[in-house]
Amino acid sequence: MAVCIQKSFISPTSSSNSFPAIRSHLKRCEIARHCGKTYDAFLNFEVEDNSKSFTSHLYEAFERSGLKTFKDDVSLIAGTEISAELLEAIEESRTAIPIFSRDYASSPWCLDNLVKIMECNKKYGQSVLPVFYDVDPSDVRHQRNSFADSFDKLNEKYKDQPERVKRWKQALTEAANLSGIDVRNTFNGNEAKVIQEIVKVVEREVTVIRSTEIKQIRGVEFHMKKLNGSLRLGSDDNVRVIGMWGAPGTGKTAIAKAIFDTFSHRFEGAVFLPNVGEVTAEHGLVYLQNDLLKETFNYHVQAKDVFEGINLIREKLQSKKVLIVLDGVDHVKQIRALAGDRDWFDKGSRILSQRGTRMCCYSKKWMQVTRSNYQWKMKPYSS
Repeated sequence: MAVCIQKSFISPTSSSNSFPAIRSHLKRCEIARHCGKTYDAFLNFEVEDNSKSFTSHLYEAFERSGLKTFKDDVSLIAGTEISAELLEAIEESRTAIPIFSRDYASSPWCLDNLVKIMECNKKYGQSVLPVFYDVDPSDVRHQRNSFADSFDKLNEKYKDQPERVKRWKQALTEAANLSGIDVRNTFNGNEAKVIQEIVKVVEREVTVIRSTEIKQIRGVEFHMKKLNGSLRLGSDDNVRVIGMWGAPGTGKTAIAKAIFDTFSHRFEGAVFLPNVGEVTAEHGLVYLQNDLLKETFNYHVQAKDVFEGINLIREKLQSKKVLIVLDGVDHVKQIRALAGDRDWFDKGSRILSQRGTRMCCYSKKWMQVTRSNYQWKMKPYSS
C-alpha cells in the first residue's frame, strides 16, 4: 500500500517567511485549492495522555494505507494562539479525526483545533469521525467526570475569555453527537481491530470525496483516463516514466494531482512535489531530495549535496514500488537529481513529471496538453 504522509511540525510563533517547511506547506495548499484537498486526514489528540500510543499506531496504519495525514502533535507555548498554518491544514483536510481521551479537555490547543474542525464541518461539509478512547461519549457530550474537572480549571484560567470557553463546550457537544467509534465497545476493545476499522471507514470516505473533487475540475476526469492508459497503473511491469508538457494554464497540474490522489494508494510509497522549479531556485535540489525521501517513507535523512542525495534515493527506494509526481519542472537537472534513472526504483514504479516545455530525459512517453474552449487535448509523443 502507498505511503504518502505529510507530517508537519509548525511552530505557532514562526513566520512563514522564515521556514522553508512552512513555505513548502503553503505551496501544497495553493495546489490543493485548485486540485482538491492537501490531506486525507487530520488527527487531533492530546499528546500527553494514555491515548498517545493508540494514536501513534493509528497514524502508522494510515501511513501504510497511503492516507495523507496531518498529525497534530505540536506543543503550544502557554498563552499563544493556534497558528494560521495549522488552521489552513484543518481546512485542507478531507476528514478530521478528534481522539477524545480523559485529558483531552485539559488542552486549550486541542479544543481550539476542535472548534475549527466543527466550523469546517458546518461550513464546508468536512467529514468528522470522533473516536472515544477510554471515555464515555456522554461524558464528552455533557462535559462530565474528567471533562468536568478539566473545565473547572479552564473556567478559572480563562475567566476573562468566557466566549472562548463556551465555544469549546459547544464544539465538544457537537462532535460527540456525531456518529463515531467508542474504542472500549468496539471489537471488545481490541485496539488493533479498532484501528483497522477506522482506516477502512476513512478510506471509504476519502475515496468518495476524491472522486467528487476530480469531477468538479472540468475536463480532468476524461484526460486522466488517457494518461492512466500510458502509465499502465494496473501493471507491475518495468518502471514507466511519463513526461507531460504544455503551455501555462492548460491543466497539467490538475491532471497530475488527480492521478496522484486517485492512484497513490496502490504504491508502497508516493509523493507529489509541487513547484519543483520554484523550490529549486529558492532552496536548491538537495532540499527537494530530502523532501522526497521524507514524504515517501518518512526517511528523515539530510543529504549534504546533490550526489549524496542521489545515492540516498537510490539506496532507500531501489526495492520500493513508488509513485513520484514532479510538478512544475523547468530544467532536466531536476529530474536527474530526483528520479534520475529507472534502476533507482523497483518494478511497477511510475514517474510522472510535468513542465512547460518538452525536455530530453529518459522518459519514453510524452503527453502534450493543450486547451481550447475549456476542453483539454493530449497528444502522445515518443522520444
